[in-house]
Amino acid sequence: MISLSGRKKPGEMCCLEQELSLLSRTTYPLSDLLQRPLPEGVDPTHIEKYLSPEDFQDLLSMSKEEFDKLPSWKKTALKKEKGLF
Repeated sequence: MISLSGRKKPGEMCCLEQELSLLSRTTYPLSDLLQRPLPEGVDPTHIEKYLSPEDFQDLLSMSKEEFDKLPSWKKTALKKEKGLF
């Protein structure tokens, strides 16, 4: 087997199921998203999309739906304020 994520050395064996689960993650703990470098595959311009609904609510004091209704300048300001930029 080969590594799809590039974290293994050439010729090193890995578990395909494990690699796929890592590459297809849709949420990460807030602590992982506040660290740099970001987890592999995370879009640095939309870090908030990788938060669980609970972490999103705790961090931004609103739901994802409420956040989506805000004007883009306000979204950007909130993300900067909370360290998501």
